[in-house]
Amino acid sequence: ARLGRSSQQSTPLDHSGHVLQATMKTIMEVSNIQEQQGPEKALIKAVNIEYHRLRSLVEKGITRQYDPRLEHCVVYLLQNSAARVIVERTLVEQFADRGLSGDSKSIEIMKVAQSKLKIMQLSEENLKAYEKWHADYALFQKTVMFLLRGIEFFHQERFPEALTYLVHAWTYNRQLLGEGESYMMAADSSLITHYRTQCLKSLSEQACGLFESGGADNVDEGLQLMLELVVPCMALLQELGGTDSDQAIAEEIRSNWCDYLGQDLPDWCQEKLQDFLPQLLDCCGDLQQLRTPPAVWPSQHLAEWFSTVMQAVVQAEPDTVD
Repeated sequence: ARLGRSSQQSTPLDHSGHVLQATMKTIMEVSNIQEQQGPEKALIKAVNIEYHRLRSLVEKGITRQYDPRLEHCVVYLLQNSAARVIVERTLVEQFADRGLSGDSKSIEIMKVAQSKLKIMQLSEENLKAYEKWHADYALFQKTVMFLLRGIEFFHQERFPEALTYLVHAWTYNRQLLGEGESYMMAADSSLITHYRTQCLKSLSEQACGLFESGGADNVDEGLQLMLELVVPCMALLQELGGTDSDQAIAEEIRSNWCDYLGQDLPDWCQEKLQDFLPQLLDCCGDLQQLRTPPAVWPSQHLAEWFSTVMQAVVQAEPDTVD
């Protein structure tokens, strides 16, 4: 919702139903103040209540099964020490959401908040910082959604889909981390790396199984998986600088495929293998083949989805979340 529409700025934040429900609950808490002192005083109190609620989420801290940053943009801002003026504006925007038009009290506070936004003019410097913070938070949410979808696909053994989501989660996360940025800006890099490397290995093993079956269609399918997904992913990791585990998996994949050279294969199969190996060894795949996967629209709130997936990860791979 684009609210507080002054000529200077409007918010890029699309308030979720989760946030809207929390806002309506807070408005109910200040109803007595609104009746006795008016909507302006009620808004001030409501913003203060919401600020302390979100501050308490920050103090709970991040665990492998719970990330309070996914609850609200303000938690992300507080975790990363954003300027107070940016935090304040984001909180006021929450109460200016047009979705609050359900009853007269909410409408009163919404209109006061919208008026307040019009006079909360940000300096050019703060406006740029505000826009960057909200863009970073949107990218952080997208990174987590791609990571979660990738993990789900991995455990369903849908490795082609999983790898695409995990690789893009990794590249988005690199943007958030930047040069020397705090890890509070980004998702868990070690978790992304773990699943990306395991998925890369599993997909290569799946391709090997198809190649070893001996049927022409299966051989072609196995090599296609390698050329369209595994090799471009390895090339990307090589170009952007992967981890030691990435390099180890890449060497293992190359070794496994080179081993086929010493086996008794039909001439047509040997020819296909010899055409393929130089691309694998040189990592000369087309990076454009790693197209952005479909957008993710979770059926539950992102923080809840994160907890659900990570609880499943604990059960499936307890060592992953130590």
